[in-house]
Amino acid sequence: MGGGGRKLVALFLRCGVRASAAVIGSTGVALLLMAFFLNLIKALRSDGWLYLFMNLIGATLSCYSSYLIRFPPFVVLEGTWAAVAVIGIARKLRVPMIRM
Repeated sequence: MGGGGRKLVALFLRCGVRASAAVIGSTGVALLLMAFFLNLIKALRSDGWLYLFMNLIGATLSCYSSYLIRFPPFVVLEGTWAAVAVIGIARKLRVPMIRM
């Protein structure tokens, strides 16, 4: 394959990565915003399993998307968000199920 062909393949791969990153990132952001909105209207508790997992999955997808497009500030932001969600899940696992 000549130099022009390689450049064309590289362009298609780059566009594919960007398109994939956009879909992955949009899904992650949608999960994060949905969790935030549902918490805001008191439909989800901030210490509930669904809220915590929506944050973990949403932040992880957003972090990966930012990694794919090579945007370190959001890799750090979303990675931290995912880590905080993991801490919330770990705390919830340690707390006895029956509270008095």
